[in-house]
Amino acid sequence: MSKVRDFAERLLGGEDSHVYKYQFLLTVIMSVHVILLGVFCLMGFAGPFLLLLEAGSVSIYLFCLWTIHRRFSLKISFWMTYLEVLIHAFLISYAIGWSFGFGLYFLASFPYGLYMSRAIYERKRWYVTACFIAFLSFGAFIACYVLLLRQAPLYALPATEGEVIAVYVFNAICNFAFQFIATALYVVEVQRAYDELSRKNALLDSLANIDPLTQLFNRRCMKKYLDKMMITEQGKSFCIFMGDIDDFKNINDSYGHDAGDVVLREVAKAFREEILQLGYISRWGGEEFLALLPTDLDQALSVAETIRSTVEHLACETQEGILGCRVTIGLTKHLVGETLDQTITRADNYLYYGKTHGKNQVVCQD
Repeated sequence: MSKVRDFAERLLGGEDSHVYKYQFLLTVIMSVHVILLGVFCLMGFAGPFLLLLEAGSVSIYLFCLWTIHRRFSLKISFWMTYLEVLIHAFLISYAIGWSFGFGLYFLASFPYGLYMSRAIYERKRWYVTACFIAFLSFGAFIACYVLLLRQAPLYALPATEGEVIAVYVFNAICNFAFQFIATALYVVEVQRAYDELSRKNALLDSLANIDPLTQLFNRRCMKKYLDKMMITEQGKSFCIFMGDIDDFKNINDSYGHDAGDVVLREVAKAFREEILQLGYISRWGGEEFLALLPTDLDQALSVAETIRSTVEHLACETQEGILGCRVTIGLTKHLVGETLDQTITRADNYLYYGKTHGKNQVVCQD
């Protein structure tokens, strides 16, 4: 089971997954030729032409698998195998007739060529190659069909109607199976690419919206929530408070910026744990925080006081020892008819008042 899992991982993901997928596809196609050779022998159809044709096809795939193992050019190997599919389908259909179903391989050659050209060519060249492959596969199909309309097959095999149907059904099953495999591999690649893109988009979104130090929303992101609140919740009450760490400059000057960062993270954690269930909290700038609470003033005041008390009892572990800190908060309610800037300015004025009148307090004069 572990070997199966390892094979699946190599096949579906990883840096060289397209190489393993190509090897897998070649092995599948080569197996079809080996089975066909056995079928021809069992039915007594194994004349020199069919033996040489199938043996030659198997030799080509063995050679291409060897070149892949030796890390030679995938492009050469791809074109050899793609042209083998077309030439084999053309020759065997021309030799024994259309009724055995070998013309179906013209159709299978297109998804195979499309899938592999996408894997091994750059974007612009992939489009050109895919279009060329589509026309080549279609052209070979039409040419073979028209040729067989104008003349009889080269060999009249002593096959019963049941044997003809059996070979046709086998070829149809092989074609459907092969196209299913190629489609499944392509879908898996698309899904993996989508998952990777989603992961990168989520990372970019986080980098664009989250302050890396405090893990709170940054100012840019908070502005979006504030603007949305003004538009979608017009007429409803909400509160804004601004908090600022008291004497934070002294912490940086006395203990260093690393200690200051620890304090910032711990204070941000205290803000986040109290607010995120109710509203939004951001690092507005430096050691200043802005919160949006879509609640009434009494509940917002209770939350702000809880945060102030929690911060007052913090013990921030730094390399310089255990540090304590305090926070001052200015709280206000948004009034109907005023702009967002007016509300924020009022909260900032309350914060300034608290800073100049003792600090470590919640100021709310609404």
